[in-house]
Amino acid sequence: MSGRGALILALALFAAGAARGQDRDSASAAAPATDTSMLADTLMVDVGGHRLRMIAAGRGTPTVVLETGLGSGLGDWDTVRPAIARLTRVIAYERAGYGASEAAPGPRTARRVAAELHEALARANVPPPYVLVGHSLGGAFVRVYAAMYPREVAGLVLIDPAMEEFYRRAAELPEWKAAEADQRQRMAQGSLGERGEWLAWDSTMAQLRAAHPLPAVPITMLTSMSTADGRGGELLRLWGEVQSEWVRQTPGAKQIVTTRSGHCIQCEEPQLVIDAVREIVNAVTSRR
Repeated sequence: MSGRGALILALALFAAGAARGQDRDSASAAAPATDTSMLADTLMVDVGGHRLRMIAAGRGTPTVVLETGLGSGLGDWDTVRPAIARLTRVIAYERAGYGASEAAPGPRTARRVAAELHEALARANVPPPYVLVGHSLGGAFVRVYAAMYPREVAGLVLIDPAMEEFYRRAAELPEWKAAEADQRQRMAQGSLGERGEWLAWDSTMAQLRAAHPLPAVPITMLTSMSTADGRGGELLRLWGEVQSEWVRQTPGAKQIVTTRSGHCIQCEEPQLVIDAVREIVNAVTSRR
């Protein structure tokens, strides 16, 4: 099965809750706070022909950078962003073709996304080091970023991330074609950014396979093994198995498995994400 077909079913089984984050008013990320250090700044940053919207809050270093999943909006971070801003500086942004960010021509591959984020952070005067937090397909994007710019990355938090090995092995399972028609329709109705990333899926998976070595930094992977999203059977078993294998093979990585929240762990069990980020931020701060 093509990578595009793989993505279709993966969205059906492992992306419940994404639309919820996209539908929330992204302006809520800039809501007033009682502490002036918590007030958010919204920037439109030119990355070479198109502008990306970035929202910054908090103070300190390392900076935490939040990367959403395919089709998700900034609302997915509403439950964790304020708490992270009390720890250190935090950046949330919309990739090209999402929300207020302008669309960009060409395939939306992982390397392209990483290069644009790198440029946006530089132009917004947000210096490294960064703790990169990626959800779902965003987990793939931050892994590629870390491989491309290893000296800038101080840690990774991967929230139920898309894994290249899962899609390769899942194509052999009988459940694989279950929701293909519905998800093709969903892709056709998605934003320009979502459609561009979907069309670049094969290239992104190839780039993810080549994204090594990663820098020697702490990595925490949060894995959902909940059936609350209608997930189950061999695909769910394989989803967790592939993530566990990757953690065992990756120096500095650890895994936290939950059955209390679905794919959007930061939406349903935000404290897990906050604690994972805090642990890495504290480790980086203590080393410095």
